[in-house]
Amino acid sequence: MRKLSFAKLRRSNNAAMKRYSRFGTTVFQEALLKQADQYDPEIMKRAYVRFYQEVFVDAATRQFNIIRVQNRKAFIPDGFFLQTWKAWIGQYVINNMAELIAKVNDRTFKLIEQSLSTAIEQGLNPFQTAKLIRDAVGSRARSLAIARTESTRANNMGLERSADDWATETGSEMWKVWVHGGSREPRPEHISLSSKPPIKRFDSFPIGGGMQKPGELSAPPEQTVNCSCFCQYLSQNYIERYYPELV
Repeated sequence: MRKLSFAKLRRSNNAAMKRYSRFGTTVFQEALLKQADQYDPEIMKRAYVRFYQEVFVDAATRQFNIIRVQNRKAFIPDGFFLQTWKAWIGQYVINNMAELIAKVNDRTFKLIEQSLSTAIEQGLNPFQTAKLIRDAVGSRARSLAIARTESTRANNMGLERSADDWATETGSEMWKVWVHGGSREPRPEHISLSSKPPIKRFDSFPIGGGMQKPGELSAPPEQTVNCSCFCQYLSQNYIERYYPELV
């Protein structure tokens, strides 16, 4: 078992995050443009489920394979949890992210109202009005902003669930370390956390009132918006070998 290179893990995670952001931008912009044509709150809910099922499962699989390398004796085959992960995250989005999705929908509705008011003031025809609404509601910048934030959240949820399932199947205690994503406008406190030693899986990081992971749904927006940090989960075997002072 080799010691993990967090620089290498960061590069790999950043590459994945770029894929997730591109995918999310497409998914969310498509949903927003549909809402611009005919407003329906359910459109965005379906977009969130689609996005999270894709990203969550991919992230969980990546994390699972990293943990498995640390524990060759406790082999679990690829795909063991795939269907469970997909079903679980779809239901999680519906049950736990209603408030978040509602905020996105509320913003969309306000943008439609503002665009209609502008159209009336300027005496725009129906075609001009439709274009104004679509430009305001479904802009690429807005879609990208949603995608980036949700990519971090979905990515870290997938990493976390993968570690939890490994622990359940093997009986191994899990640890975690905060890894800074290397964003262009870094948060000093996130960089500081990256230099800290691992903590136990259910301990909280001393940030945002106590966060279990980057992008946590209950964390304040100033700690999550456009954040690209992630948690790397480590098995007990790995900790005993490379961080014996913590055991």
